[in-house]
Amino acid sequence: MTATTVVLLLDNRPGPAEVVNSLQELVIETTLDTSGTFRLRLGTGLGPSGDWPLTEPDRFTPGQSVRIGAVIGTGPLPTFLFTGYVATRSVIYSETTGGSSMEIGGVDATALMNLQDHTKAWPNLPDFLIATQIFASHRLIPQVTPTGPVLIEPEGTTIQRGSDIRFLRHLARRNGFEVYTLPQPNTGLEIGHFHQLSADGDPVATLAVRAGDSSSVTDLRISQDMLRPTTATADALDFRHATQSATVDEAGSTIGRTSVLSRISPAPVTRLTGTGLTNAGDLRTAAQAVVDRSALAITAEGTVDASVGPLRPGDVIRLGGAGEAYSGSWLVRRVVHRISPAGGYTQRFTAVRNAVGNDGLLGALGG
Repeated sequence: MTATTVVLLLDNRPGPAEVVNSLQELVIETTLDTSGTFRLRLGTGLGPSGDWPLTEPDRFTPGQSVRIGAVIGTGPLPTFLFTGYVATRSVIYSETTGGSSMEIGGVDATALMNLQDHTKAWPNLPDFLIATQIFASHRLIPQVTPTGPVLIEPEGTTIQRGSDIRFLRHLARRNGFEVYTLPQPNTGLEIGHFHQLSADGDPVATLAVRAGDSSSVTDLRISQDMLRPTTATADALDFRHATQSATVDEAGSTIGRTSVLSRISPAPVTRLTGTGLTNAGDLRTAAQAVVDRSALAITAEGTVDASVGPLRPGDVIRLGGAGEAYSGSWLVRRVVHRISPAGGYTQRFTAVRNAVGNDGLLGALGG
């Protein structure tokens, strides 16, 4: 079992020794689909003076910033797994000596970006500049991909109605992007992501299935949803009241050799509504995004240990030994990190792909 040491920063300062030494279990979930979370379980007990250590009201206050990293093996520096804020606390009182504990729960910045609804006009701005400004307003470092203009006067104005994160997810969906936050691995600084997923480059890990002592993934389950929409169509009236439309029936690129979309008959069709778009090119981009997301219909779930290194949503991994249909490249969408003194460090990941057949060449894929 690879040794793992937890690094905890509270308000950018090292967590007190009594907190770190009381760690019983740490669970971190990072995902592209919802807000990331953490749960920290600390052992506590009745002290000689009748107090309960770690439960003081000024410890773990609402919104307190938290950065969590892990030093794996003999590495000198931590890899940061989560950056967020304290959101919940609870104490479990047990009649058994040593059975009481305190649990601290937290969320990443996207949850705080959902606390207030806004009605705001964003005139003459492309979506990526809107995302940049919103990220900056929440003290996030933006990592965005440029987008073309969408609504320019007199054609119209992009209007936000709702919270910042729900609005950003709306903008991301119509561009085929993902929007999420993750810490920079070396510093823990929180990055706001607004861009397409990319399957270019080398995988962060190659996971061997049923390879005896060389196996690096266990409890692997692969499933496929075969009835997702394969064609998306969208139409609208522009400011001249002329009809604009677009239809897309193929994924922009594939991970694997044979797209799953080509195997469904009759082809399911979905029609986009409420896009806020009026240009045929923008409608096509939005329709392409729906098809690309729908095509990610093959899901792999498995468990790995610390030896493969921390996995992160958006990473590319490779599976080996999963058969001709499912060996090859996958995109990670969700990781649950679990660290405890007794059980070590394990990761439960969820990854997706949109094609079958072992691939030899990777491409870019919209979310």
